Amino acid sequence: METPRWRKIIGMIFIAASLVAIVAMINIGVQAMDDANQASADAETPARRTSEDPDSPASTGSGSRADGPYALGVLPEPVLQAPAEVQAAYSFATDPDNHELMQTLTCYCGCEAGDGLNHDSLFTCYVNKLLPDDQIIYSSHAFGCQLCLAEALDASKWHAEGRSSQEIKEEIDVKFGSSR
Repeated sequence: METPRWRKIIGMIFIAASLVAIVAMINIGVQAMDDANQASADAETPARRTSEDPDSPASTGSGSRADGPYALGVLPEPVLQAPAEVQAAYSFATDPDNHELMQTLTCYCGCEAGDGLNHDSLFTCYVNKLLPDDQIIYSSHAFGCQLCLAEALDASKWHAEGRSSQEIKEEIDVKFGSSR
């Protein structure tokens, strides 16, 4: 026995209405997710901080994933919440006393070519830009790069042992140069 035509029409109307409802729910869900992502991004945008009061924002920070500007010596919140090794690497790499050393060290992770970062030293894996008045804009690259972290931690260890900048550079080149 064949299904009556009116039942087929009602079935198709029901299916069409269901599809419209599903599409509407998807759109609402996507909009809600976009709103949540934007709110999260706004909440994670670092505030401008000063060395006098690192916990009190003076104004909103600049965009992108790079953090800052901050006063030299003030690490961004994601670094402060990261494992001790990440904090130690960023502290050493961005310490003004170590800028010259870090600028002489080659980064062997490959960030200087092909991925648009154009890093010319290990220093630029940690610092996007030094600004006047002792302000810094951090790079987030090293935060997620085990090779950059390992290089900075080794440089820190060898520096603490009293090795010269040239000795540290040679050690980094020997240890990490084959990783390319």
